[in-house]
Amino acid sequence: MLENASNFRKQAEKLRQRVSEFENPLIITHYDGDGLSSGSIASIGFEEHFGKNVQVKVVKRIDEPLLQELKEKGLQPVFTDFGSGMLNIIEKYFSEKEAAIIDHHELEKKETFLMQLNCHEFGFDGGIDATAASSAYFVFPSKRTIKLAIVGTVADMQDQKGFQGINAEMLKDAKEKYGVTVKTDLKLFGKYTRPLVNFLSYSNDPYLPKLSGSDRGSALFLIKNEIAFEKNEGGEEKIIHYADLNPETKKRLQNALIEHGLKFQPQEKVNAIIGDCYFFEEIAKNELDDAYEFSTLLNACGRNGRPEVGIALCKGENGALEEARNVYSIHRSNIRRGLAVARSKTNDFGPFYFLDGRNAIMDTIIGTVAGSILTSLPKDKPIIAYSIDENGKTKVSGRCSKTAAEKGVNLAALMKEASRGFGEGGGHQQAAGCTIEKGHEEEFLKNAKEIIKKQTIA
Repeated sequence: MLENASNFRKQAEKLRQRVSEFENPLIITHYDGDGLSSGSIASIGFEEHFGKNVQVKVVKRIDEPLLQELKEKGLQPVFTDFGSGMLNIIEKYFSEKEAAIIDHHELEKKETFLMQLNCHEFGFDGGIDATAASSAYFVFPSKRTIKLAIVGTVADMQDQKGFQGINAEMLKDAKEKYGVTVKTDLKLFGKYTRPLVNFLSYSNDPYLPKLSGSDRGSALFLIKNEIAFEKNEGGEEKIIHYADLNPETKKRLQNALIEHGLKFQPQEKVNAIIGDCYFFEEIAKNELDDAYEFSTLLNACGRNGRPEVGIALCKGENGALEEARNVYSIHRSNIRRGLAVARSKTNDFGPFYFLDGRNAIMDTIIGTVAGSILTSLPKDKPIIAYSIDENGKTKVSGRCSKTAAEKGVNLAALMKEASRGFGEGGGHQQAAGCTIEKGHEEEFLKNAKEIIKKQTIA
């Protein structure tokens, strides 16, 4: 695999050379955390490497009206976090010197005249070995872009079992060249901003039994484990944040949470509470020094209609952090409402679970909600979820566990095949989506049943 990684780097250099020749470039990227990170890396890269100020346009999908608009304006698009699954239509509008792609999703086809960087061409798996952000870093390497590469990879949840493949190569650079540190820590949001009680009670992902949603339960838990959540300074009571705790107390809290979790959840779910975390400063001051917290804010911005805040956050613009915190509060409320709907609208459809979130759950968070609901269901089959997008079309999101994937489920292939003739989509084996024309919902589900049955035949 070392040779493959070397060839990947060489292709990244070729792509950098190609886009340096673009006279009127525009970065087109996806709205999730990996998309915002990779799009920002490309924008920063053009500035640092070529002295060009290139704007970022964030969209939900690539379609022909978008491509037609770009072509008519004489723009040369650099697509990040999508494009490899839409090669046929991109080829209709742009020549080999008019567009470039930095992606990690499955390829629509093996051969293309377009310049692209995709890990699948080098024997890697875009679901575990590379993100758009880690790929974009190799095109535009720098101290600024390495941070965003890690943030995007964490946002895409490819850190769950440690960085692999291209991600591992990127992390090696981060530690050896740029001083990024890896520490074992809690993977809960709010280390720097939430009072210790709320740090536990506000946690939805991961969910903490008897603590999430309960300020009283969280306070009693801290008292039981002799962890103070208020202190007296100069006669004034001040709240304590997780970041204020000394290493010994942090370790005690971590161990207490694991012991508590094992009373209610299997080991696999409890393990998700703690793991490798990536820090950009030895002593982190706020969310932007912590890849997990940064990625959480970024995903919230993208999935709640404020991608421009996410781009500003990546570029370090004044006021972006405060605005991103506000967006995250809205995101948390939207997820909570989405989960409440999902609990009553998720049904067993035989080969898969089906969540009907149409007109009830935002299309930008339906995948997140589906993935969360799946964690409470048997892991032997996937979940397919519906919502409605801004154009009145049906957004389909699919998620499955490693267990289902090992049985043969491939959601990227399913989305393409089940929507053929009335939709388009793609993604990864365990997480994929598509958009279908209204009126074809039953047909899609019927197709999906047959496809999953074929995929899982022993």
